[in-house]
Amino acid sequence: MHGISYRMVILYLVLAAAVFYIFLREPGINHYNRSNVPDMIYGRAHRPFVCRVLLPGVTRAVTAAVPERARESLDETLAGNGFVRRVFEKRKWELEYAFEFVVILVLMYLSFAGFAFAFRYLFNGVYSASSRFLEVTTIVALLGVQSFFRYCNYVYDPAVLLLFTLGLGLMVRRRWRPFILVFLAACLNKETAVLLTMVFAIHFFSSERMERRLFRRLLAAQAGIYMAVRAVVEFLYRGNPGGVVEFHFLDHNIRALEPYPIPVFLVCVAVVLLVFHRWRDKPSFLRDALWMFVPLASFTVLFGFYDEWRAFYEVYPVVVLLLAHSAAVLLGLGLKPCRR
Repeated sequence: MHGISYRMVILYLVLAAAVFYIFLREPGINHYNRSNVPDMIYGRAHRPFVCRVLLPGVTRAVTAAVPERARESLDETLAGNGFVRRVFEKRKWELEYAFEFVVILVLMYLSFAGFAFAFRYLFNGVYSASSRFLEVTTIVALLGVQSFFRYCNYVYDPAVLLLFTLGLGLMVRRRWRPFILVFLAACLNKETAVLLTMVFAIHFFSSERMERRLFRRLLAAQAGIYMAVRAVVEFLYRGNPGGVVEFHFLDHNIRALEPYPIPVFLVCVAVVLLVFHRWRDKPSFLRDALWMFVPLASFTVLFGFYDEWRAFYEVYPVVVLLLAHSAAVLLGLGLKPCRR
């Protein structure tokens, strides 16, 4: 376990701001009419996007809690600033919802910044390494998020990174009370939260890792929370246009199918080889968590775009940590899996 210096805290915050800027600029967060940001906040967006309620819901609650006069004053101040008007126009943000945009932008930035700290927490849960290797890996993980930005970014994406990484970090440490709270937040944020339960079931299925009664209680708690949250959210937005998923297998993944460019293909091959390099020497928790890739890939083929990398946010920290092990071995650096 390594402490963190204030210099590294500042560096994480600055790098998170840079990544967030790119997230907002290319391709942006308000280009898809079915997931328009104000409509997400006020429950008018299409399903399934409107059902991902965590950050939009917090934004709506904060907006409602602020006195109307204060909100109007801020809106007028922002609308009267030429620079702000140009930014809103360029990003296709609705200026009449300026306050809501400020709130949700802050939440998204904090999610990106929080991801860096959550990644450190997960790293220290599975590896024992030098502080330098820890910091370099964390910085690479944070900067590498940019590779996911294509087609359209969504307001819930940064929270997916944060909540899954933190949830895995708590799970590997068996800190079940805070894990359940993070799991609840993840359920509100996106339906893929069920993958955390999948990792839990795979890793702790053996009685050697967890007493059976505790295993059943925790599994039942997660299943109950997930089903309750999804049932309530789906009921609340049952009248919205859209469906439980968007089906893109035929309209994009078959009709528009093109081979990956050779450089991208070679990078993918290299990542696969490095992930499985010295596979048995890698932490069992990460090996079990990588199973998330299977349903994510299947969902992407059927319901997403085959070349939309943001579909793999949930498994991203696991892949980076598996790559880190291979990098350490090949470079002759000291990196020891923790026994948990």
